[in-house]
Amino acid sequence: MPNKIFLDTDKVLAFYRKVESLRKTAKEFGCSTPTISKALMSVGVKPYGVSIITPEKRKKANLATKRLFREGRYNGKNGQNWKGGKITAICSVCGGEFKKFKSQISLMKNLLCGRPECRSTAMRDLAKKRGFGGKRGADNHMWAGDRLKINCIGCNKPISVMPNILITQGRKLITCGKHECKKKAQRYFVGIRAPLWQGGVSRHPYPVDFDPELRRQIRDRDNHECQMCGKTEKENGRRLDIHHINYIKEDLEPFNLMSLCRACHAKTMVSRNYWFDELMDVQAMNYIGEVA
Repeated sequence: MPNKIFLDTDKVLAFYRKVESLRKTAKEFGCSTPTISKALMSVGVKPYGVSIITPEKRKKANLATKRLFREGRYNGKNGQNWKGGKITAICSVCGGEFKKFKSQISLMKNLLCGRPECRSTAMRDLAKKRGFGGKRGADNHMWAGDRLKINCIGCNKPISVMPNILITQGRKLITCGKHECKKKAQRYFVGIRAPLWQGGVSRHPYPVDFDPELRRQIRDRDNHECQMCGKTEKENGRRLDIHHINYIKEDLEPFNLMSLCRACHAKTMVSRNYWFDELMDVQAMNYIGEVA
């Protein structure tokens, strides 16, 4: 959970007037310069070098910039990045002429006009030059066999796929590409085939003692704030979730229960070993603060 910094605006203002530097003030109080700027502006002091742009000023400036572009003030030769426009170059494959900007030509290792035939020829020549290209079909070392004819699992439409796709994805995931067919393939990832399958523990019922009164006590203890990001229940849009740190529903010890917002609670569903260690440290710090 990120540390919250509470600044004394009077001390910040006094130190800032002494040094007249946002960076030195931020270093003194151990925070960032935007935090110091907000603290100063909250008491009506505008920091040096910080311009306050209201939404009205920003909108007016955007309209003025668009008007200048429409009038051609910054287009073409009037642009600050103008370097002479497009120049004529000769394709290294077909010998035809084409036009490109100087900045684009400087980044091209091979001058290509952009035609698909020229691009494919250049790629084949490059592969031959590196010693692993030019071989097709059964002569290629990556050859896995001819395309196979199968039917889409969604619409039963005949399609052809490479054998390696069947090996990596499986027969039940091959579709023709339509949205409805992909949705049907996604239903394959349920139950034991799901990547996050934990043996069906999510369907185990909670104990009877895990009642609304216990959850309310945990939320009151945590001041109705998410213990990971500090989000309140109002910002969360609903009551905070009560998370079991060790993922054991039967363990209802207060130290094992923690208030989390909806987004943070979803994060803890993956990498459980990592979040167990992380949240145990957070809970330990909270308990140390209560004892102190």
